[in-house]
Amino acid sequence: MLASFVPHTYHGAPMKLFLAALLLALAPALLAVTADDQERDRKQAIAEARQAEDLMADGRYADAEAAFREIVRAHEKTLGADHELILAARAQVGLTLRYEGKLPEALKQLRTVAQIDERVLGTDHRETLSCRHNLAATLLEAGKFDEAEDEMREVLDGKRRVLGEEDPDTLTAWSNFAGALMAKGEYLEATKESRALLAVRSRVLGDDHPNTLATRTNVALGLLAQARYAEAESELRPLLAGLRRVQGEKTPDTLKTWATLAKVEWKQGKYADAENDYHGVLDQMSTVLTPDDPLFLSALVGLAGTRNAEGYHAEAEAEYRKILVVREKVLGPTHPDVGDLLLRIGLCQYEQKKVTKETLGFARRAEAIFAGTLGPGSEPARTAAQLRLRAEAALAPSVSKK
Repeated sequence: MLASFVPHTYHGAPMKLFLAALLLALAPALLAVTADDQERDRKQAIAEARQAEDLMADGRYADAEAAFREIVRAHEKTLGADHELILAARAQVGLTLRYEGKLPEALKQLRTVAQIDERVLGTDHRETLSCRHNLAATLLEAGKFDEAEDEMREVLDGKRRVLGEEDPDTLTAWSNFAGALMAKGEYLEATKESRALLAVRSRVLGDDHPNTLATRTNVALGLLAQARYAEAESELRPLLAGLRRVQGEKTPDTLKTWATLAKVEWKQGKYADAENDYHGVLDQMSTVLTPDDPLFLSALVGLAGTRNAEGYHAEAEAEYRKILVVREKVLGPTHPDVGDLLLRIGLCQYEQKKVTKETLGFARRAEAIFAGTLGPGSEPARTAAQLRLRAEAALAPSVSKK
């Protein structure tokens, strides 16, 4: 095209020299056009990314995935495959796949982007750490606990180096790391991390901040998992007080924490306190929850269990039977919670020394439910098997031991 502007007297070597000089003179203008195109694409990609993020916020994950893929398709050529905006859009594709439940695809996408981020942006770049954080969370959701723990530990170390220990992103990564330890069953280490995080969040955010309260909840759950009931109670009481101040008396978090406190009191043999708290929380639940709500039914079971522990076996059995009717209707006849009530009723009958064919039938049903859902070696299945054997012995020889 440039040749059409060259005088006809130029040809051969002089022509080549002329074209070279002309291109050199025009290079700044040509480069300026390219830079303008890139800036225009960059601004357009940012605007489109915001729209895609709005779709994610609305829970429209499939639409968000398509929008982020379109950003990559439309702007990769102009901005370059390694441009930070393109890499961020690719990472968001992985995140949307995770939210859609497409975990294998999400893991593949996030692994790929994380490797490119490390090569292009560096190990400690914020985008790299963010992508690896999402990768770790996806690994945890996929049940790859060991890999998730390793990834989260490295991300947490990186965020501490780059952002500092008190940065919100660092604190979130810390919380997720403790959660990964809990998921692996490393309750002692998880509790240690959650307690350290709680101290930082209390100092930085205040005792009543939602994130501080959530961390205190995790501390209590870690202690409960270790059967450290007195320590769990010492965390649950200030947690319940904080939830009442911040959320009110009747929110799900407040009611669940209150019921958990009653359970912890029961575990420690503080039956009067447990009974009082169960009655209190059930009074509040009855005003905001339906009679078949799982949280409401769980508290009813807890109250009946407290009465049973106090020796009121007949009363407890009667309550268990009422709850069983509701749970079978809502959950079906083979749900573990149904098996739990069958076992509880059978044990109540055994404690009252009124073992009947019904006792044996309940024990057999509970054993079958637990073996099929939790495994034959699970503690509930073994307890049901023990009750079955005792019932068979008590009823022999009148009942077949099939």
